[in-house]
Amino acid sequence: MTWLSTSLAATDVLPAPKSTFAEILPVLLVLVGVVFAGFIVISVVRKWMRGDVGQPDQGFTLSDLRRLHREGKLSDEELERAESQMIRKVRAIADNSEAIRIRPKSDLPRDRIDPESVPEPEE
Repeated sequence: MTWLSTSLAATDVLPAPKSTFAEILPVLLVLVGVVFAGFIVISVVRKWMRGDVGQPDQGFTLSDLRRLHREGKLSDEELERAESQMIRKVRAIADNSEAIRIRPKSDLPRDRIDPESVPEPEE
């Protein structure tokens, strides 16, 4: 037997070596799955801690009130009263925030210390 025939025979008997990527791929897929599951768990816990899980409690909007009126669940008087109360509350909030935002610095209270009222340090 020659050297060439023995080397060809040896390659037929030995299994082909696996590529490194084929060995690492399952581990990478599991790692990506764990990271994704962790992200989902963390986001659900954050929402739960903030109280955002489920339907937020927003109360009625003007469109909700008008829809109830169209369906006959609110009378004309109840609709007008509810609309005026909502508008009054929104205006009060807007006026309050506007007053806070626009108030000039000169109107802000300041702590003023009279230099004569400060005692001299003891030595």
